[in-house]
Amino acid sequence: MKERLSTILIVSLLVGGNILFFFYLQTNAALCDGLGYPVCP
Repeated sequence: MKERLSTILIVSLLVGGNILFFFYLQTNAALCDGLGYPVCP
């Protein structure tokens, strides 16, 4: 049971990291387009 819990935790961390990264990219693009900051990747 413990191995299963750690697997679920790792998967949820990976998914959460991907979502955060996506939001970070979206915010970067919005700043770049809207405010003209030189933060474009």
